[in-house]
Amino acid sequence: PPDEVRRLLEQRLRSVDFQVTGHEAALAQLSGQLPRIFLIEAEYYLAILRAEAEWVRSLLREFADGSLPGIDLWRKYHETGELPAELQALFERGPEPG
Repeated sequence: PPDEVRRLLEQRLRSVDFQVTGHEAALAQLSGQLPRIFLIEAEYYLAILRAEAEWVRSLLREFADGSLPGIDLWRKYHETGELPAELQALFERGPEPG
């Protein structure tokens, strides 16, 4: 259900933010000891973590403000257990050729 996904995304964001903080501290310490060429992979990993955190934050904003496309259909499905008519028609029709 959407609320469970939101809760799990918030949990993931806390974990990623914690990892970012740890990597930033480690890089700060190592950058004084090693030439940057030896830290590039660690910099890359930190950049990936930061990008993930920003993406999750963005997705959480869409959950919060209701702008995530399809969230109302998703909620309706989990509240009623019935596939909304809009989705039922789509599934019955199948993929469009092409």
